[in-house]
Amino acid sequence: MKKFISLIISVVLIFAVCLNVSADSKDIKVLLNGTELSFDVPPQIIKGRTMVPVRKIFEAQGADVEWIKEKNLIVASHNTNIITMRIGEASFSVTNAVTNETTVFKLDVPAQIINGRTLVPARAISEALGNIVDWDGANRTVVITDK
Repeated sequence: MKKFISLIISVVLIFAVCLNVSADSKDIKVLLNGTELSFDVPPQIIKGRTMVPVRKIFEAQGADVEWIKEKNLIVASHNTNIITMRIGEASFSVTNAVTNETTVFKLDVPAQIINGRTLVPARAISEALGNIVDWDGANRTVVITDK
């Protein structure tokens, strides 16, 4: 009888774990001004932050992006701002090319390379570009709106 109860508990636990993994693997969407962005590497939640491929998120918001492989450095330009971000660092900077003022932004999760793509926090990048960002948890959707 004890073996039977242990078997039932094991099956229930395995089923619960499978349901949890299934819920966590649901696709994450990113909307920019109501249009869904598509990525070659899907957005992922890492340590509570939605990470997205850097080139797509920058270019979709009107920025030009350059990858400097030797330095693991991302350089993006948007209007008069130059954004620099290094893989693995917990901050990035935005420098206004006109005033030469630099603002440093802290990151909970640094840029990182996953499946051959550099992923960055969607909120941090979008807000640095001056946009408004919301999270729709029920639909697992990042909603970015031009300011």
